[in-house]
Amino acid sequence: MPAGKLSLSPAVRVSSAAGSYALPLEAEVVRPLLAVSERDFDLGRLTPAEVDAAEASLVVSNQGNADLEFEIEPHVPWLQAEPASARLVGGASTVVRLSLSATDAQTPGIQEGQPTATVRSQGGVIPLSLRFALIRPVLAVEPAAIDFGIVPAQGVGERHLVLANRGTGPLRWAARTDAAWLEIAPSAGECAEGASSPIVVRAYGLAIPTGTDQAKGTLVFEGPHNRQAVPATVALSQPILMVAPVAELPESVDLAPTQGQVMLFNRGAGDLEATVTSKHPSVTVTRPDVLIGSGRSAAVEVIVTPEDDWGPGMRDLGGALQVDSNGGTADVDLRLLISVRTEFSLTPDRLVLSLGGEGAIIVRNLGRGTLEGAVTTSADWLQVRPRQVTVRPGRRARLEVTAMEKADSSEDGSALVTVASAGTTETVEVSITP
Repeated sequence: MPAGKLSLSPAVRVSSAAGSYALPLEAEVVRPLLAVSERDFDLGRLTPAEVDAAEASLVVSNQGNADLEFEIEPHVPWLQAEPASARLVGGASTVVRLSLSATDAQTPGIQEGQPTATVRSQGGVIPLSLRFALIRPVLAVEPAAIDFGIVPAQGVGERHLVLANRGTGPLRWAARTDAAWLEIAPSAGECAEGASSPIVVRAYGLAIPTGTDQAKGTLVFEGPHNRQAVPATVALSQPILMVAPVAELPESVDLAPTQGQVMLFNRGAGDLEATVTSKHPSVTVTRPDVLIGSGRSAAVEVIVTPEDDWGPGMRDLGGALQVDSNGGTADVDLRLLISVRTEFSLTPDRLVLSLGGEGAIIVRNLGRGTLEGAVTTSADWLQVRPRQVTVRPGRRARLEVTAMEKADSSEDGSALVTVASAGTTETVEVSITP
């Protein structure tokens, strides 16, 4: 019922047997009535600096005829009302200033409440809606820390970061570092709302202080409203070459080439880059360049081609290999066994003699080593000279064979001449003619 005078005619009718009578009613309604000039406010797009200066005006009125007490209750932390409460006589009004606080409005994007504030009084309750868009770019860098691992003393390590704008509005950013061995590229730029930018960070081994095997630094990325520190670590490569001073190679038979391995070890930190060089004309390195990780090993294939004048037995090739690396240098001796197979022939295959007659057997050395042979016969009547032969490779020796008169006529008329050397034997049958 609105406040003010109320007149009703007729308000009441009285009826009886004697007739009816209408009574008028005049009264005055006394009550407060709350009213506001506006219920919805849109302050648009505001930067944090503009938020503190932004405000809106609200006229609160008492459209009733009794005193009104009102109070404005904000439902969000960033809204203040001044005055927050007041008493209004009937027909009076007052201006309320609505202001914002950037300190309490930190989240980028639309700021609002449902409702944002409420005007409460005994003359009514009115909800208020106020909104604005906070333009606040937010810098975010990933990953939160970087480790370059092991970097060579004269090398460069590289890692990649992603700088993103997770707020609203364009982000102007800049980066710096407290370490001389770190480089950031690019070191400044602008990133659009919702976009990201790749960042390359490099670690230079030459810039790491002398005598330091590990280093730490910090990358600092700064935007207009926040900053992020990214710790960085690096270890300086210090590979250590380890190799046995003598490498044993497989046996060479008949001066045939032999192939073996020389093992290189990295007992330090960081990649070991090594080159193996032959210093002997008979030695060949098949793959001279190797890369060995920390704590690992690698085999280098080596081929030795024996020279023609190498005799059987152990052969030491002192300083045959030179190893140069970023973890030290070393000389390696090679050792191998030279062996030769015994191979020879006897001609003729069969020798026929008369009693008291003489003949010859030729011993040819077909192998690569010197032949040392023992000569025997299977019968006493068969004489051979010499009983021991020494024949150099590719040469021959002559055995003189004599058929003596038989001491016993019951003996068989044939016998064998045998030459034995290093487990190999060859025979020639010698027969007697009647």
